[in-house]
This record gives sequence, C-alpha cells and structure tokens, in this order.
Amino acid sequence: MRGCDLPAEAPTYHWRMPARDFYIDRLRSVMTALVIFHHTAITYGAIGGWFWREVEPSRTPSGILLILFCSVNQAYFMGFFFLLAGYFTPASLERKGYARFILDRCIRLGLPLLAFGLLLGPFTAALVTSAQGEGFWPTIGWLWRHKQFINGPLWFAQALLIFSLAYCAWRTTFGSPLASAQRVPKPVPGHGIWLLASLGVGRRRSRSGKLYPLASTPSASSSATSPATSFSLRWESLPGATTGFASSVGITPNRGCGASW
Repeated sequence: MRGCDLPAEAPTYHWRMPARDFYIDRLRSVMTALVIFHHTAITYGAIGGWFWREVEPSRTPSGILLILFCSVNQAYFMGFFFLLAGYFTPASLERKGYARFILDRCIRLGLPLLAFGLLLGPFTAALVTSAQGEGFWPTIGWLWRHKQFINGPLWFAQALLIFSLAYCAWRTTFGSPLASAQRVPKPVPGHGIWLLASLGVGRRRSRSGKLYPLASTPSASSSATSPATSFSLRWESLPGATTGFASSVGITPNRGCGASW
C-alpha cells in the first residue's frame, strides 16, 4: 500500500573542516618552550631584562653558556614569531572582516595585555620587592599612584596588536577590497632577499641600541625608586619584528591552515 511506504532517508551532509597544518602548531609549541627556557636562563645567569635574578651574569662556564644561548635566541626567535603571525593575518582579515578582526585582536591580545600590565605585572614586581625586604603593598601603591604600566613579556602582544591595526589601516588605504580579494599563492622569497633583510635588521638594530634605551622589564627594586616607562616596547626587537611581520603578509597560504593569531 502507498500509505505504508517507508519515508525516504534524510540526506546526509558531510561538512569538511578546513585543513590544518599541524606542523605550524608544533613549531609554535617548540618556540614557546624556547621562550620559557630563554627567560629561565636569564634568571640563572644570562644577560637580559627580567623581574628576578637568582644568579648574576658572570664569566663562569655556566654563565658563558647561558649568555650564548640567549644571544643566539635573541637574534631570531621573536622575529620568527612575528613572521608566523603576519603569515596568517591577511587571510584572517578577509575571512572575518574589519570589525570582527579588530574585535578579535582586541580580545585575544588587548585583554591579556591589560590584565598583565594592570594586575600581574605590578603584583610580580611587588613579590620581588617583598622578597628583597622592601614591602609588597608599598610597591603596589607606588606603581598605581604613578600610573606605571608594566607590559613585561606581553610586549609581544602589544606590538602584534599595533601591527594588526596598522595592517588594517594600510589595507583600507592601499589594498584591495576584502570582498574582491583573490589570494594567489606567491613563492617564498629567495635566500638573497632574506640575507639582505637580515643585514638590514642587524644594521637597524645596531643603530636603535644607540638611539633608544633598551626597554626591559623594570625590576621591582627599580620600580619602587624610579619611574618606569609606561607602555614601553622592546625597541631592540622591533626592527626584526617589523621585518618579519611585514614580509610574511605577502606570502599566501596555499590552503586553509586553520591557524590564526
């Protein structure tokens, strides 16, 4: 009978997730671990700015080894982070649009930056002064009264937020409209281009070290006695960061990597 016919099966839809390059995730995980080892090395005898030093830099074998480790890291690893961030920025902007992209960056970068600068940074500095016998709450009060903003390791998020907003401004003024943008894969620049960029960054770095103070996270003891620069960026790292971010926005991913910054 017609009334007893079984209903037709509902069509099955298979949603295909965009391919994700897991090697990018693994690479970022390794680089993040390297950042942790880098600051640990500073704590135990390498050169660099950090909140606390257990061992001062010296010419002992362990001190020389840690200084060499941090010097090699500083030559490339933060610029490499910005290179990865810039690589995914154009596709992320075209997928989300200006409003959603900027909101996403403010949430993912701006909120952690504010949380550290207003709370975690002062509290960390106060913990150091407390261990040095100078008091916890007096340091907190001094920092807040003098409107000190300690960005600490979150200078990376601060710089990346600035770069993202600058790219939006550049894309609005000089770039193609997002709706009509065509992402054509481009070849990675050759070794000669990277070499010239490295030499230019090194030259700029040597000059910036003379023109700007090397902005490092103020120690708690110095924060309690002298004002720190509010919203200070790591000027010595910006040439490499700018080069890495700006150069990678022109390299188009060949497929949806599923990763974003």
